[in-house]
Amino acid sequence: MTFKTDMDTDVAYPQNESLVHHSPLGIDSLIYGYLLIFISVFILTINGVLLFVIYSSKYLRRRQNAFVVSMAISDILNGFVEGPFIAHLTLKRPDHLMPQACPLVFSVNYCTKASISFSLMALSIERCVAVSLPLKYNSLVTNSSCAISIVLIWIISAFFTALPLLQDSFIYDEEKLKCQFEGHTHRYTTDAIILFIVFSRILPMFVILICMSTTLNKARSRFKFSTIIAAVPFAAIPVAYPLNLKKITIKALRSLLHLSIIFSVLTIVCCVSGIGRIIRKDDFPPVYEMILEFVSLSYYFITPVIILIFNKQYQNRIVSLFCKRCRGTNRVEQDPSPQHT
Repeated sequence: MTFKTDMDTDVAYPQNESLVHHSPLGIDSLIYGYLLIFISVFILTINGVLLFVIYSSKYLRRRQNAFVVSMAISDILNGFVEGPFIAHLTLKRPDHLMPQACPLVFSVNYCTKASISFSLMALSIERCVAVSLPLKYNSLVTNSSCAISIVLIWIISAFFTALPLLQDSFIYDEEKLKCQFEGHTHRYTTDAIILFIVFSRILPMFVILICMSTTLNKARSRFKFSTIIAAVPFAAIPVAYPLNLKKITIKALRSLLHLSIIFSVLTIVCCVSGIGRIIRKDDFPPVYEMILEFVSLSYYFITPVIILIFNKQYQNRIVSLFCKRCRGTNRVEQDPSPQHT
């Protein structure tokens, strides 16, 4: 969205009016700005509910949920920054911003997206290990290994985010009312952004899909033979056996399956558009930019939405929090074999 000045009135108004008056989607700048604010509030609320549900139930404070918490924290950080910042530019149309504003928004946006990708990848690997190697699960997936994985996820995400900023400046363009790299045509910046897209978005997506395919295949096999396995005397099975094989079905994994599919679709859309923007070295039409912004923000609420829709444990816990009579029959609180953190 570019701005020019009227010579008579000396009032700034947009040259492209698609986001100020009615766009082809029927959305003007005022509605667009308030939609961004609404989405940001929804991101903060739904992820806050997810964190509270996990914190309030000892049976949900499990090792694998550490990666869910990591994703929720990433969502909340971005909910405070990206949507409100773009809404501020859309509604207020400031002439200038603080020099640190654009690098901060860029860092939070890229770092949180990378951490979500790596956290979901780690969760997929953890579930794959749980189903494929159940007897080795407790030795491979420990509190220490999960903590180290989360620390590495954030360090690697910060590293890939910092690469484009090492030799280029991300500044506010008063004419276009947007943040962009000062030398965005430089070879280094282009290579750094492509490196970020490949290693922090595309590569985790492929790992997630491979892990989910393996997990579902093993889950089908184990469910078919669960009756035979259940007939084995418990003395032959380690006391710390982590899984109830009858529960490891496609239904039990459906929240992660749906999340992986939606995440992959969003990743493909964002990566194709990001690489296209680098090749074009120009902006897309305003309506397309607006759609891409909504797609970008959807990254930050799909995790809690999918989990709260398809995961019965979280649903039962929410019901018990708001319905005192339901607490006695809450299936989550009666989980016969909870995994302690």
